[in-house]
Amino acid sequence: MSYAKDVLEMGIQHLEHGANEAAFQKLSNYIDICPEDSTGYFYRGVTRANMNDYDGALQDFSKSLSIEPDDEYALSERSMAFSRQRKYNEALDDIQKALEIAPEDATLHFNLGMICCDSAAYDCAVKAFTKSIELEDTFADAYLHRGISNWELGHLEQAEQDMNQAIDLEPDYSDAYDAKAQLCYEMTDLRQALSCINQAIRIERDDIEYIVSRGIIHFAMDHIELAENDYHYAIELNPDHYTAHYNLGCMYLERGMLHDAALYFDRTIQINPQRSDGYFRRARVHELLNRVPAALEDYHQACFLDPMDARAHLQFGLLLGRLKNYDEAILHINQVIFLSPQCAQAWLSRGKIKCEMGLYDGALKDLEKVNELQPPDLEQLKLRAEIEVKLGKVQEALVSYDAIIERSPEKAQYLLRKTNLLFNEHNWHDVIELTLNNAALLDHNSGCAGYLQALQYLALVHIGEKKQAQNLLKAFLAKYCLSQNSDAWQLKILEFLDGKISESEFLSLAKKDPKHLYDAEFHIAESCMLNGEPERAKTHLKQLEQIKSDKPLS
Repeated sequence: MSYAKDVLEMGIQHLEHGANEAAFQKLSNYIDICPEDSTGYFYRGVTRANMNDYDGALQDFSKSLSIEPDDEYALSERSMAFSRQRKYNEALDDIQKALEIAPEDATLHFNLGMICCDSAAYDCAVKAFTKSIELEDTFADAYLHRGISNWELGHLEQAEQDMNQAIDLEPDYSDAYDAKAQLCYEMTDLRQALSCINQAIRIERDDIEYIVSRGIIHFAMDHIELAENDYHYAIELNPDHYTAHYNLGCMYLERGMLHDAALYFDRTIQINPQRSDGYFRRARVHELLNRVPAALEDYHQACFLDPMDARAHLQFGLLLGRLKNYDEAILHINQVIFLSPQCAQAWLSRGKIKCEMGLYDGALKDLEKVNELQPPDLEQLKLRAEIEVKLGKVQEALVSYDAIIERSPEKAQYLLRKTNLLFNEHNWHDVIELTLNNAALLDHNSGCAGYLQALQYLALVHIGEKKQAQNLLKAFLAKYCLSQNSDAWQLKILEFLDGKISESEFLSLAKKDPKHLYDAEFHIAESCMLNGEPERAKTHLKQLEQIKSDKPLS
């Protein structure tokens, strides 16, 4: 028995020193010698858990418990192995049995807290860690993990207090400094974050995770060279370190160094082709470089590897929408809405796609959902106005245009759209009032000024104020001809209305551009109707229907 005891003690010593392979061999030898002793199975289970062999660990802990059913530590360790496999119900059953046996054991309450953390039950985790601290007020690990749980719950002040207490209890507790650094980073206290991560690195000089974290903090502080040095040093320590390559790629992507970014994302994918984030980021690079097929392939792979990644589905859907692959685009954006129903961008993007598909009622419903989630911005207002025009909701569209004009730098453009809408509804007096009230704006916008003046002229003619129309047109035309902001085509429209160029010359000039041709046919048709020539007007209106280009005022 003395020999067996020596083998067991050697196995435990190897385990304590982190020599897991040697520990596994010695403990297996001990089990061969003493197969009825639960101790060997227990320590080999711990060893296997350290080696991430949780199936093997569960087998050993179960064997140990078959020999000693009331061993609270075997129950506790088995609960942790279950938790690592996301078998949380089994884990909770085991830890509760252990606590029934030893209700005042601080470590068991701590392990209960860790299981709650693993299952994202952070309120329960805080309670378990608090009980552990009540039983053992120098339990630094319990303070740290209660701090992390409080952080997850958004209780940042309590989280920082707990992390400080863990550091006070163990001044060389590097993980506590690292956790506090990440907390300060989230709180945008970058100087304090940098101080904490430097403390962690002082304690564990070559810990790659700490070095990468410092690189992230340096980059946030705009210390580009220092960030780059940290990432490269981490890669030097471990050429196959995924996170270092990934973050370096992200830094280059954010700085617009797309080819460098692509190289590092290529490497992340080589290191671990089963992680989705490398594909997602590389897809963004491909998209920015206009490598559309490659971007589509990478987005597809990112979504396949992680169907729960809302970012990947959203960007994939947006790209498919731009390519007019609407049905597939909506499938991916629907997945975003399923995963994150509060994502306003997803609802807005789906509304845009539905609008492009001509599904205006559905588009408007999506836009109403966006308005529930966030105050309406210019993008939403512009889309709403477009949809309301398509649905013939004139009054609603006019209200939307007013809101856009109030806050948009493109005031004249949307003034033109509102005026055009009123003109199409034959609201001549409103057209005149709107254009007269915004005369100052007309003098400073080349693209819209001429067309607005043309609509004002036609509206005045429609109500029988031809003389006033001619006077206003001549006054504006003289000023517009001299303006450096004048638009050559808009000038030709005004000259046609003023009779300075003929209908045939006007059409000849317009044929150089389909969009201009639409303008010409519209104004000629309108002039024919005003001049009492309905048949000629019909001819030009038919020409309008044949033109494939978008309406110039839409």
